[in-house]
Amino acid sequence: MNSLDIYYSHLCRSDPPQLKALHADHIISCVVEEIYRWPCLLKNSPFLTEALNGTSVSAMDSFILIRGVLDRMKDPDRRTEGSARSTACLFTGMRAKNEAKMIEQTRRSLRAIKLLLPKQEPAQKPKDASPSVYEAEKLRLLQDRDARTRASLERWQKEQDTLRESLRTLRPAAEEILKQLLSAEDRLAEEYILRFAAVQIHQYEVIADALDYHREKIRGSQDTDYIHAVLNYEDFLYTIIDDLALFGVEEIRSDPGTPFDGEIHEARDAGFSPRRSVVKESLRSG
Repeated sequence: MNSLDIYYSHLCRSDPPQLKALHADHIISCVVEEIYRWPCLLKNSPFLTEALNGTSVSAMDSFILIRGVLDRMKDPDRRTEGSARSTACLFTGMRAKNEAKMIEQTRRSLRAIKLLLPKQEPAQKPKDASPSVYEAEKLRLLQDRDARTRASLERWQKEQDTLRESLRTLRPAAEEILKQLLSAEDRLAEEYILRFAAVQIHQYEVIADALDYHREKIRGSQDTDYIHAVLNYEDFLYTIIDDLALFGVEEIRSDPGTPFDGEIHEARDAGFSPRRSVVKESLRSG
């Protein structure tokens, strides 16, 4: 099965997030293997081709999985976190509020993937060459970890099946209590999401303050390492914006000429008429 076939096999299944993370790892590994076959091209992968030009892969799935491919190419030992909330959105066909921005971020990830692909065919190992002791041990450890992960997920799934069966027998007598518990769970999840968003926004503001400070310092500087380090702050801000977008928190950016709106704008200088004023320069997104 190629990467796209594997993706279709898990589409619209009601698997738990931990199991979806394992499926995502399988797809990501398959995509990486496909694009590293010589000649190393993005079109070698049916999933990447469909995600870029087709309609059967949702923007959210493309964003999460293609970003996972990029992370895997940078760090081959990296695996999708089974506890990540984003894995719950996979394979559902769910549409995001800001799909256009998500598609642009996906295209940016594809461009980064293309830059990481080798430009010439690697030297072939002799057919009778055996893997080194290090490679063999690394493969064994990886296989052991995957086996333990699958066993844990299977145990967890069996426990959940047993719990669901017990709840079915108790439902007539405990339906109202169950509704209250589910309502409390939803409120708790919403509260944690809001806390997460608040923490990320605070980090955004701290990094943006540092960027504003150092951006003034690099003007006229001849230290390229310092300049590149400062410009990396922008990538940090984009990462936070992308992560918040997965939870419906949208960036507010005002172009010059936008009418001033006191509900979303803050003015640096006082002494102006809000009703007749427009944005002259946006210093920072909200």
